[in-house]
Amino acid sequence: MIRYVVTILLCISSLMPTYGQLNTGITGIVMDSTEKTPLAGVIIQLLDMSGKGLKYTISGNDGRFSLPRSTNGNRLVFRSMGYKHHTITIADNKSPLSVLLVNEPVQLRDVVVTAPAILEKSDTLIFRVQQYADAQDRTITDVLKKMPGIEVAENGEIKYNGLPINKFYIEGNDLLEGRYGLVSNNISYRDVQNVELMENHQPVRALQGIEYSEQHRLESGFTKSDLYVR
Repeated sequence: MIRYVVTILLCISSLMPTYGQLNTGITGIVMDSTEKTPLAGVIIQLLDMSGKGLKYTISGNDGRFSLPRSTNGNRLVFRSMGYKHHTITIADNKSPLSVLLVNEPVQLRDVVVTAPAILEKSDTLIFRVQQYADAQDRTITDVLKKMPGIEVAENGEIKYNGLPINKFYIEGNDLLEGRYGLVSNNISYRDVQNVELMENHQPVRALQGIEYSEQHRLESGFTKSDLYVR
């Protein structure tokens, strides 16, 4: 009888380490392979042998993680931006784990920033010349013809919304005194960055802020738009 009791106790004691091992779970720490410092925010995914995801966790600020114990042969996959993916196959007596991740520079795609073709600031419209220019264009007049609302007559006269512009400025100076058609055909568009159209502009300070009817503008010869070439 005593011999049977001893045999049963031996069997139970032989199973206890296995039982304890199955319930301790998978624990470990993730570190940088070069600095040997803990890595926080690493995603650790538990996969079965077919690659199906079972569980996942994220390493803490101290780099430590914990997952339920899993069947031998399943895998742990470690992922973190800036590091190579790392895979470990689960086996007995391997917990706690010490995992070292190797740096891997991340190649970001090129980002192209394009300025808008038209920018509006208060009563000024700013046209980006390069957004309207084509290879066959030669002068700023060629490009002006493509800008919305702007018309260029054969004699070089420039209109905006059907009305002749009031002034044509080059680098802030009204050098042409109304004869802008003489020079607009001789300015290369490559020398111009922006064309700025100022609406409701009144060159006479005493009259600034006063609005006139379109009929009055036509009768008086005063128009409401100035064109700046910069």
